[in-house]
Amino acid sequence: MEKQKTYTLNDAHLHFARAANGEIWALLEKPVRTRDEDAHLLAAAFASYYHWSFAGREVHLQRAEYMIARAFLALGNPREAMLHAARCLEMTRNYPDQMADFDLAYAQEMMARAHAAIGQLELALKFKDAAQMAGEQIQNQEDREIFFADLADGNWYGLQPPML
Repeated sequence: MEKQKTYTLNDAHLHFARAANGEIWALLEKPVRTRDEDAHLLAAAFASYYHWSFAGREVHLQRAEYMIARAFLALGNPREAMLHAARCLEMTRNYPDQMADFDLAYAQEMMARAHAAIGQLELALKFKDAAQMAGEQIQNQEDREIFFADLADGNWYGLQPPML
């Protein structure tokens, strides 16, 4: 008989935060999603935030806000995406000691996409340029390459993708 593993409540929150985050990525990478998968995408994004609020720090909540914004963009709701992108950037600025160097770049990137999605192309361009500048400051070569690949990919809603 297999021994049953026990978890503390914090361990469980950590497990579910990570699992929900993985679900978000898996669903975002699907070229076509069903309505149920779209609902699951949004639920997973909020579940990740919820569980990180117990098991994580502000950096985890900042990244969860990014994922919520990304989910809303994928679902065609740029106004909600903008609210969460702004929250992501605010947290990035309020807790710089917890952030990795790529967190600012990604926060700026999400603000650029959200502004572009609601038709504010001038502001989107400013945030895109800020994202590119922040990306150039990423120290780890692999992290920098991943960021710039992400920056060049995806929907820019009429804004020209960054020149890399």
